[in-house]
Amino acid sequence: MFGKREAQALRTEFWIQFGKIMAHQVSESGESVNWINYNTHVKGVRFRVEIEGGNILTSIDIDYADLSIQELHWDQFEETLGILKGFWGDFEWNRKVEGIHKHPIGRAWKQCTLGHIYDKTTWPDMFAYLKSEYLAFDAYWVMVYDVFEELRG
Repeated sequence: MFGKREAQALRTEFWIQFGKIMAHQVSESGESVNWINYNTHVKGVRFRVEIEGGNILTSIDIDYADLSIQELHWDQFEETLGILKGFWGDFEWNRKVEGIHKHPIGRAWKQCTLGHIYDKTTWPDMFAYLKSEYLAFDAYWVMVYDVFEELRG
């Protein structure tokens, strides 16, 4: 196995390489996007990607300190689940899962295993999967963004 530094260097290289693949990909909105740190422009709504070994988790998290605001956003999110399924395919979702900071968040997610982040021979498959996930989320988000923007009042 790899030491801590070697593992971190491989993870960094993985994301740099993926960033290069996505560098010239424009959003459905026609705008340039920082794909690695996709900005929804709605505080509390995030598109996340986590890779642990060979397990890839892509998720849409709705996370607000004020749970009443979170519930309002989740209610609106539920209204768009059919649209999301059209772009993203099958996924799981739950109004309340444990978030990073141990408080409940709303999350829709998909998981898959395509190889391993420490095995460069599997990176092409992982990159192809991640590209399709980012593009599907972006297409969904461009379509529903205004609904969430209206909630900001």
